[in-house]
Amino acid sequence: MDEGPKDIRKSLLNNLLMSNLNQKQSDGYSQANQNRVFDFNSILIYNIATMCYQTQNYGQAILYLKIIIENLDQVEEFIQVKSLFLCLQVMFELRMKYAAQPIIDLLEVKLYEIERLIEQKK
Repeated sequence: MDEGPKDIRKSLLNNLLMSNLNQKQSDGYSQANQNRVFDFNSILIYNIATMCYQTQNYGQAILYLKIIIENLDQVEEFIQVKSLFLCLQVMFELRMKYAAQPIIDLLEVKLYEIERLIEQKK
């Protein structure tokens, strides 16, 4: 892997933003509301993104996942991994396989971190 986790995250965010360019911004969901929701609970945001995915509202799911990914360092590790896998699912549903590589790279970084943590506990 040539890129560090922050470069991978930046690439992923750029891909997510590009995927939203064609989507209307008139849904009343402002950046201030996004920040307020994130301050409340990352698990709640993940659950809302999951509900959006289940109802096939993929654009809205990406918006919520984007909030989590932008603040990945502040999110519990379990939610980080689940959010990245959900993001992969959304990308595949939208047939955006090209955008999946940065997510896979981040998951590989998380796998390495978890393996290292397990080794330290032995």
